[in-house]
Amino acid sequence: MIISFFEEFPSLKALKKLKLIKSRTKLFIAAHSVKEFYYWKELALSFKPNIQCIYWPVLSKSKGYWISEYASYTSLKKLFNEIESAMKKDKQLYVMLDIEKPILWPWLFVINFFTKNKAARLIENFIHKNRSRLYVCISHLGLSGNHLQYIPKQRCIIMVYTSFWKLPFNKKMEKFKRICNKHKSSIIALGCIAKGIVGFEPLLSSNELKMELKIAKDFGVKHVIIYRLAGVNSSLANIINKFNK
Repeated sequence: MIISFFEEFPSLKALKKLKLIKSRTKLFIAAHSVKEFYYWKELALSFKPNIQCIYWPVLSKSKGYWISEYASYTSLKKLFNEIESAMKKDKQLYVMLDIEKPILWPWLFVINFFTKNKAARLIENFIHKNRSRLYVCISHLGLSGNHLQYIPKQRCIIMVYTSFWKLPFNKKMEKFKRICNKHKSSIIALGCIAKGIVGFEPLLSSNELKMELKIAKDFGVKHVIIYRLAGVNSSLANIINKFNK
């Protein structure tokens, strides 16, 4: 099973954690531009030369941050044009689209209401056109629209952040088993082991992470991604390295 990582807030301190990971892995790096992504990619390669880095584009918060029909249409169009231009120059560039509505900035649902249909078509056309070089990340709760019909399951990422679930441990793991069984052909994203954009995300314990990795492996999941690299310490690295073979 391959164990990869998200890094939403790349920094020298965060990327140094790659030295703790002994086996093959991939790193999904959030950046506001292709240029910024290449900067962090070069730094990541200095710590783990054989790592594959995937560009995770994000917008400014005022423009929607994640990719959705409620993000700024103008910003989406500019972003997609930049990505397509970079893909023509770099045949090894892979991109992950994080498909989430801007629930942290609810006024955007009003501001971008009249462009949402146009933005939805723009996103769908971009995914269809560039599907061979894309990963698409969605919640396990599902996604409105037809974006996933173009993406093979092995590049479809299902976010299953159980640290948010207010359930007893046993019930939490039973629910996680059902999701792994349903989506075992896709990539399962686990979290969280570090704070995210909200700033007060609950975190997985080392025991919870170990159990989720075991369940995913037992159900035949071939690839998981952990949110996020910055949360890796020597104790978690020991657990991860036992499964990452």
